[in-house]
Amino acid sequence: MGVPSLGCHCRVCTSTDPRDNRLRPSLLLSRKGQHVVIDTTPDFRQQALRIGLQRLDAVLFTHAHADHIFGFDDIRPFNMRQNAALPIFATSITFSMANPKSAPFLSSKSITSTDPFNSSAQPSHRSHWSTAT
Repeated sequence: MGVPSLGCHCRVCTSTDPRDNRLRPSLLLSRKGQHVVIDTTPDFRQQALRIGLQRLDAVLFTHAHADHIFGFDDIRPFNMRQNAALPIFATSITFSMANPKSAPFLSSKSITSTDPFNSSAQPSHRSHWSTAT
């Protein structure tokens, strides 16, 4: 949930400090004109409008909690404007929760999905940092 929280009267939620007024984060990764969003929170639309996001090339969902997937409908304008499939990356469990069947505006031609995590596999704890010199 964002801050301030509805109905809360704690010192953070009633603060006038702008740092105490936060949206639920979606993360945009951009490189060489390609834009990938990690999670579409319920605040995704507001965030995309604020930065002037003009295109979206893929979405990665980390997990199927409401605060990570309930902005799913807001990817539709990108799909329609770009007239192309929008890749959705998620585990099979997460994708089934944000399933196109629950979003009738999406057809099997409008999004693609894949499970980059091989959700049947166990998590791996490998270091991506080399200590060798």
